[in-house]
This record gives sequence, C-alpha cells and structure tokens, in this order.
Amino acid sequence: AIEVYDSAIEIDDELDQAWIGHGIALRESGELDVALESFDIVLSFDPTNEAAYFSRSITHYILGDLDQAIEDMLRVIELSPENNNLH
Repeated sequence: AIEVYDSAIEIDDELDQAWIGHGIALRESGELDVALESFDIVLSFDPTNEAAYFSRSITHYILGDLDQAIEDMLRVIELSPENNNLH
C-alpha cells in the first residue's frame, strides 16, 4: 500500500488523501515517526485538514505522547464543531 501512495504523491505532492493514506499505512507498519512526517506535510499545505490532525492525534497517542494527541484532537473539534462523533 505504501508504494501506491508513493506513486500518487509523485504525481501530485499536495494530494492530501495520498499523504494521509501514506501516513496511516506507515503507522500500521510500525513506522510511527515517519507516519507523523506524512501528516505534518499535509498540514504544511492545508493547515485546516481535520483528517491529518485526527490521524496525527492517533499516532501521538500510540507513541504515548498524550499531550500532543489531546492538542491535535482539540484542533479537530475546533475545526469541526458540528461533528458530534468527536465529543
């Protein structure tokens, strides 16, 4: 799966769903720090991307960085206050 996302990113390096999928695939393979980099890339060109904050929050939680996980999840809620699934 990582290779498919890499190919999509080569075509369009600002394709947010490709970067998020890339990060999730990396997280699932245990490459947590590299996964965080993928989510950070999305946020560098789309600082209001809820999915990137959400995915980054989960990754921080897995790493045991609860403060950062909470900060990212609060940002998701701030960006999407109408989403009752988040609070």
